[in-house]
Amino acid sequence: MLPLMYRPFGYAMVIAALISAPMIVITIVSLSKLVMAAATSLIQSKRSQSVLYVVIILVFILVANAP
Repeated sequence: MLPLMYRPFGYAMVIAALISAPMIVITIVSLSKLVMAAATSLIQSKRSQSVLYVVIILVFILVANAP
């Protein structure tokens, strides 16, 4: 529904919004995987890794939503 907000600005803006949304998700996932791979070498237990994964993804979401 978000791309429909840009409809008054023209079709180019709608297309840009549709393309940029998946690119943002891909970037967040790639960056979180990079940080997780770096931090996983320091953490040995599977439970700690799972907690770390959740924390890292939440941090990226919070940073992305910050004004």
